[in-house]
Amino acid sequence: MRGSTLAGSVYSPDRVQRLEALMVSNSAAVRAGKDALIQGRYQESVQILEAYCHPSSSEQVGDPERTEALMILIRAYQQIGNIEAARGLCEQLGQHPDSKVADWGKKFLLRLPPPSVLAVAPETVASAPPPPPPKVSNASQRASPSGVKLAITPLALPLPWVLKLTVGISVGVIFVLGLLWINGLFRYNLPWVAKGFITLSLTANVAAAAYFLTPLILDYLQNWLFKVRWVSLTEIEQRSPKVGQLVSQVGQQQHLKLPRFGIIPDANPVIFAYGSHRDHSRIVLSQGILNRLEADEIASLIAHQLGRIVNGDCSALTLAAFPAQLFYAIYALVVRWGQGRNGRQDLIGHLALPAYVVYVALTYPLFFLSRTGAYYGDRFAAELTGNPNALARALVKIAHGLLQEGKKRQLPSYLVDGSRLMGIYDPKTAIATGLAYQSIKSEQGSHQPLSAVFGWDLFNPWARWMEANSSHPLPGKRIRALATYAERLRLTPEFGMAEVSHISQQLDSKHLKGKFYWDLAIYGAEVVGLVAGWMVGLILFFVIDRPPTLIYGSAMIGFGLGMGVKAILIFPRRQQATPADMLTLMSDVYASPVRSQPVLLEGELFGQRQAMYQLGSELRLQDATGMIPVRFTSRFGPLGNLLSGLQQAGYAAPKGIRTFLGSRVQVQGWLRRGITPWLDLSQINHPSGKKGASHHQVWLCIFALGMVVSGALVILYWHRLPPLSWYTVQKLLRLKPSY
Repeated sequence: MRGSTLAGSVYSPDRVQRLEALMVSNSAAVRAGKDALIQGRYQESVQILEAYCHPSSSEQVGDPERTEALMILIRAYQQIGNIEAARGLCEQLGQHPDSKVADWGKKFLLRLPPPSVLAVAPETVASAPPPPPPKVSNASQRASPSGVKLAITPLALPLPWVLKLTVGISVGVIFVLGLLWINGLFRYNLPWVAKGFITLSLTANVAAAAYFLTPLILDYLQNWLFKVRWVSLTEIEQRSPKVGQLVSQVGQQQHLKLPRFGIIPDANPVIFAYGSHRDHSRIVLSQGILNRLEADEIASLIAHQLGRIVNGDCSALTLAAFPAQLFYAIYALVVRWGQGRNGRQDLIGHLALPAYVVYVALTYPLFFLSRTGAYYGDRFAAELTGNPNALARALVKIAHGLLQEGKKRQLPSYLVDGSRLMGIYDPKTAIATGLAYQSIKSEQGSHQPLSAVFGWDLFNPWARWMEANSSHPLPGKRIRALATYAERLRLTPEFGMAEVSHISQQLDSKHLKGKFYWDLAIYGAEVVGLVAGWMVGLILFFVIDRPPTLIYGSAMIGFGLGMGVKAILIFPRRQQATPADMLTLMSDVYASPVRSQPVLLEGELFGQRQAMYQLGSELRLQDATGMIPVRFTSRFGPLGNLLSGLQQAGYAAPKGIRTFLGSRVQVQGWLRRGITPWLDLSQINHPSGKKGASHHQVWLCIFALGMVVSGALVILYWHRLPPLSWYTVQKLLRLKPSY
């Protein structure tokens, strides 16, 4: 019964209830230690409570908060196998002046192994009860994975339910689209029952074709886009010998055929799996994974991908994301046509924007399944390898590698962007984690910067909303779950969460959450205004005798007013800007996309041409601690951004911000935080005296005014126009009407 808890003891329920009633406190440290114990983060609980209980004096003997902390600490010591420390604290509580506390200490002491068991001679070990597994302090070591079953983190939803929902929605979409198509072909010739049967047959045939053809088409796309080289398992084992054993073990236990392995000659650290059936899956990793990661880290990544294959979310994502991958291939093809040619032909690259928008629209609904599958894949890897620390290190190194490779490229990577959904890490969340790891390397092992940037992921209410824009769980949540698995395996977590718990104790909850819903309304002010305007127009439509255009115009006016209010509120006065660095800004738990911080940064400015993301170039600022995207709006608005992008191919356009690229500058703007932090540029200063400015607020106000004016025109004049028909269009275009 060494592993039993107080609630599971042999004492009567009344006795347990009276004893547990002592464990109630308003102390943030005690509460954090208790929460860590309940959630299985035993080492974190020990660290918090040892720091809290360290100062001891005679005046503290009867302190109820310290007594509660000692009771929790005893149970945490028991869970990590430090029986000697647990016995010492029990003996201390046995002398407590409160009889109930003393009784608890004496009773709990009887449940612990006696000193004779702890100090038994080597020749008598076989006859004594086996002690708990020793704590492994070396992060490169691992626990024995045989028979290990870990409870999934509470952050993850049930994967079977999410799989059924995804498959149901996908089949439903195919059925609805097929029904609309069949109805268009046979609108008056067939009854609805016949149309339904035809659509069902069509849906079944489409699903069957997708099942058999999707892997083959994706293989072709991998070869064309990423130049994948298919290799044997032996070549992977040369870099990580443990992989062969893991694949063999999973194959025997799960009756799984050997996946096909591929290597992509790309320095970005990327790994993903795909396949319409678990027995016909592919695991593809880049050369960046092999170059940047250690052998045990590579093995943990392969184990994660095997877990997603076994769990079934790999197959579901492959089939559901296939249309999106086709649109991404179209986008990549069009962009490549426009690269490296003269200016007129470079305009072709901007025509890829619609294909990229469709690709993003098709992948967003699948983020929910991808996030859930990532949690279950992490648990599978921890159970299979017995080393969740290796996976935690691999994720952090991948973020750092993505950040480092992004600085070297003038163009974004097709591999990173195209594998966002199927990969192991969302590149959009790599900035904060990557620069924190860079700081860890420079500080020779201190994990404080990493814990600081994880605070936003774990405690800021915006993180839960912004995570909907991420294909994978936020890094802080994944690392914390892996640390919990490590503690349950009696390992020392690679990235301890004690610093994170310390951050939570010092948070001002009222400041963090008190105005969140008001900020959320500001963030979606356009939608709020649209709904409010539509409701006002609907009421006026029934109250006064006006045409239905009153409803449409009122909605447009509401949308414009909401945008205008947002433009005023989200841009504080830039004169209040204070000097800062990237790492400090990323460590701010209170950061949000609405309540921006006016900041002053110094660093090197460089750009990436991204016709598919926005019209123009994306700017980035690099200082001594990291890199951050910088958003710039030309004085001519989006059209000016487009012309700035075309200027690189030879078009004559205003110089704008381009004269500052490659130089060390001072940048002033508004920092905002989502899954990707960014800076809305206000002003830029060059040491030579040159200055530049961005015009976000001005153009937001111009768009808002345009919507209000357009809405007013719709209300006043739209109903006076003749009904729009093909005849009217021909007449307006001065074409000869066809009868």
